[in-house]
Amino acid sequence: MEKLKRVVIKEELVALTGDFVKAALLNQLLYWSERVKDFDKFIEEEKSRKELNGETFNLHKQNGWIYKSAEELSEETMLALTPKSIRTHLKYLIDKGWIDERNNPEYKWDRTKQYRVNIVKLYRDLKELGYNLEGYEDLRSDAESSDQVEKITNGTGNRKQ
Repeated sequence: MEKLKRVVIKEELVALTGDFVKAALLNQLLYWSERVKDFDKFIEEEKSRKELNGETFNLHKQNGWIYKSAEELSEETMLALTPKSIRTHLKYLIDKGWIDERNNPEYKWDRTKQYRVNIVKLYRDLKELGYNLEGYEDLRSDAESSDQVEKITNGTGNRKQ
């Protein structure tokens, strides 16, 4: 028997993107980001980017890339959207800076796009809305008060209505 699919729609991602489809795609890319073989290096790279004070230094992004076609993303999220529609939603996420996109750097003939979640940008933008990026609490700034951090990490912080 084939394993059943599950799609998670997170309130914080809907609030951020303004759309459940974009939220589902962003969450799916987050899901795969945590499962790439270089995840530990990816997180260390993201922490380094955060420590470089607002990403003014352009650190070469090399870890955490996901190889997904629009067809695969549509199937995995059960959205039943055309590849063109999936790419339109992905372009929005890319334009907002939450997702990076590139072609395969090793094989120029490979047309499958590669994606990388910008954890730091996502974390900051969610925090501005009063939300937490679950599982990434250690990206917080040392300048934040411990009360504020506790509210964020325990999910008891005030959220904008």
